[in-house]
Amino acid sequence: MKVDSELLSIISLMDDPDSSVRNAVMERLISRGEKSLDMFERYIETEIPDGLVAEHKNFIKNVREKVLLSKLNEFLESKDHILSDGLFLVSKLIDPYADEDKYHSCITGMAADIVSEMSDEKTDLENIGIFNYFFFKRIGFLCVDYFIEKAEGTIVTRVLETKKGNPVSISIIYFLLARAVGMEIHPLCFPGGFVPVFINDKGAILFYLNIFKGGSIFIEESLVECLKNLGITYASDDVRIEDDIALVSIYAELLSYLYRSDGKGDHSMKIEKVLSLLGDKRFL
Repeated sequence: MKVDSELLSIISLMDDPDSSVRNAVMERLISRGEKSLDMFERYIETEIPDGLVAEHKNFIKNVREKVLLSKLNEFLESKDHILSDGLFLVSKLIDPYADEDKYHSCITGMAADIVSEMSDEKTDLENIGIFNYFFFKRIGFLCVDYFIEKAEGTIVTRVLETKKGNPVSISIIYFLLARAVGMEIHPLCFPGGFVPVFINDKGAILFYLNIFKGGSIFIEESLVECLKNLGITYASDDVRIEDDIALVSIYAELLSYLYRSDGKGDHSMKIEKVLSLLGDKRFL
């Protein structure tokens, strides 16, 4: 494995007693990007004395976190919010070795199968039916872990592989694949939750969709009744169609709940940093 001269210089400065030097090392590693971090990590596993490996790996872990938070901040400040990118950045904070190419290939492959059966000549109802058939039957996404206790059923990158997740993570992937096939399905948010809705080109709601019943269509009156059963009063002022940033926030809130519940403080602190970047608005 070939390590360039600058990276070797960076490694030699990592243990400098001057904090300003160590901070400069971290900033330079951040600017060089993830490939340098991967190279750096492989290097220290073979070339650094055993007594220093753990310390150096911890340093790399902190740099990776800063890189991802910086990328997430850029994502949030950009005008073009691609849902798949936002969800991946949050996932990678928890699962640092998640493979981005594999993640996007998985989404692209699923979307290609769905799109092959859809067409502009079909009605919206027909295309929704095709989408739901593929999502729940052919691909086989399934709601499990209703009490949100397992990381495998929560982290989007893993749920895409297993096809099994808790109700919130499955809902998020429903939106994710809808984006990938070009369907205008968005979250209608209300205090304490959200429901997918299909909108027209003017932003008006055409259909309400029930994730828990295979994406079946229902009417507004059913939503009002459902919220009433949950102890929530439907008020038009409190109900709003949100953009994809809301879905990234919902995902972060979901992870926050999981890690606060299972006592994993390190992951919990990472997600709190994500939530601070997202602002004060909450959806769950």
